[in-house]
Amino acid sequence: MDKIKRSLLFLISFYSLCSCKQSNNSNELVRFLYLGLIASASYYECLPNELDRSKIDFLDLSSDVKAGFPNFVNEQSFQDIVKGSFEITDSFISGSLILQGIPESLPLNKLQKTSLEIPEFKLIYNFIVSDQTYGIGIFHFSDQTGKGINSNKLPIDVYKNNKYLATCGFFEKNENTLEFSCDKSVITDLNKIRIGSKWNSYAVFNEGSTNYKDCY
Repeated sequence: MDKIKRSLLFLISFYSLCSCKQSNNSNELVRFLYLGLIASASYYECLPNELDRSKIDFLDLSSDVKAGFPNFVNEQSFQDIVKGSFEITDSFISGSLILQGIPESLPLNKLQKTSLEIPEFKLIYNFIVSDQTYGIGIFHFSDQTGKGINSNKLPIDVYKNNKYLATCGFFEKNENTLEFSCDKSVITDLNKIRIGSKWNSYAVFNEGSTNYKDCY
């Protein structure tokens, strides 16, 4: 968020300098910087959505993966969320995520030791309940072998406040769709996720020098 603040301060300073010269060129440049600031904000922070019903469906823009401000990357596959849905019942939290593409082997396990404290790849639903955050999905940490992982056997991990809580089986893969289901009687903490909470969805791929991100 500090980067956004610096960008905003720069934009205000620039506008104050050029406001006395209302040329078309300066106005266009201010507009460009403003749009850039919006892109920066969307990269660093994806605001949560209201969980106002038990079943949620959403459609995300395709080819909108970001690789830092102000770079947008079009040719992505498993990093690009296209659409998704989830449902919360008395017994289960289940849902799916559709990606631009899912190769048979995900090109992971390349991050080195200095990056092991953060996931190399994260594809999750995020649920915010008061001061607690629950993540359901893929939290993959590099083993540094350079060997890709089989996309047909991806574990469904549950994290609470960025700490591992439990696993609820494996994703069911169907072409570009990953489906999951978590039993709330087994992972009882999930009973706290209900209407009135907040949610969003993230795909983050960390290559070390570049961090690819898509969110809804």
